[in-house]
Amino acid sequence: MEINGWVVASVVGVIVIIAGAIWREKTQPRQQTNADLLHELERLQGELKTTKDDLARMQATVNSLLRSLNERDAVIANLTAEVNELKRNQSITRPEPQPAKRQPILHVVADPAVNSDLDLAKLRQVRERTGMEFTRVCNPTKEKLARQITAAASRGDPWRRIHISAHCNRNGILIGQDLITAGWLSEFITSADIVVLASCEGDAVGNYLGVARAVVVLIEEVTDDQAARFSGAFWMAIGSGKPPQDAFDDACDRSPDVAEFAEIYLN
Repeated sequence: MEINGWVVASVVGVIVIIAGAIWREKTQPRQQTNADLLHELERLQGELKTTKDDLARMQATVNSLLRSLNERDAVIANLTAEVNELKRNQSITRPEPQPAKRQPILHVVADPAVNSDLDLAKLRQVRERTGMEFTRVCNPTKEKLARQITAAASRGDPWRRIHISAHCNRNGILIGQDLITAGWLSEFITSADIVVLASCEGDAVGNYLGVARAVVVLIEEVTDDQAARFSGAFWMAIGSGKPPQDAFDDACDRSPDVAEFAEIYLN
């Protein structure tokens, strides 16, 4: 009996030891796991708080940007209204753009008996540099001049600039077999602004062409080259926009050898 009691006690002791070991085995890892979970939870809570703070700052930034955008939209709306008002005012007060004014065409009348090649060469230079166009009356006669001048006036495009290269004398201008007097010419060029008589003794006629605003003449015999150079310089200045007196002075400066033989009549 004593042996059996001891055995039983031993068995019970072993069972208790084994049970304690099992209990420790099961409870200790669980306690460690709970501690880890608690630590992880605290970490996540910290991150969540940081994220919430970041979101709050971002929301504040977004709100500030929205306010700036609203203010900008208000400024743009005001500026747009002001621009539209300016456009309406301009449409009322601003004059319509006018087309560029075309220069009057220069009409060239050259006696077939006179070598006018130099004159034409100078006038081509004028056209290239200033844009002033010229047209030449081919084989001019008294009758043809009367017909062309009258037709141009009836079209509303009268001759305003005239260049005559021919021989002159006290009786008038020689064009082919025709003699054109100052009186006859005055009847047809009542709308003329500028007339150039590139011929000697032009003052005998130019003095009586009072219907033209400006008449340029040569009072003594000069060479064809001198006449072409002087008249070319004059028309170059006219084509550049200078008034007749300034253009005449410019031509005299450029052709001093002709200046003493040239005159201008302003009417």
